[in-house]
Amino acid sequence: MCGTGPSGPKTPGAACRRSCSCTQGEGDSRIWDPVWERLAGQHRLIRYEVRGFGRSAPPSGPFSRLEDLRRVLDRLGVGPALFVGCSMGGGTALDLALAEPDRVRGMVLACPGISGAPPAHDPDDEPDSVDPDR
Repeated sequence: MCGTGPSGPKTPGAACRRSCSCTQGEGDSRIWDPVWERLAGQHRLIRYEVRGFGRSAPPSGPFSRLEDLRRVLDRLGVGPALFVGCSMGGGTALDLALAEPDRVRGMVLACPGISGAPPAHDPDDEPDSVDPDR
């Protein structure tokens, strides 16, 4: 099997062609189990626990999810890869694409957080707000 499993990184097999990193938001890396089963053997699959989520230890101080992703990719010798990201994980993949576009072959992002974007504000979400257009 290519990539990493529930117990951590595994050495990629010779049949692995393209790397695909699956990055979750809240929760843990097991959210990718259905994807994992379908893509195993076709791609070198990589998933890891984001600090403070899943089975990872809580952060002991400030950290950067982007730097953590870079370290995982560098440690595993990953060249340009495909990224699948959900929520905060999608935001991390997007941050990598903006910072180092040569590392990203493609992305599938589900509801990505976007670093630096102002929070969405909808007056209808505020029960006491008054909409001047009504």
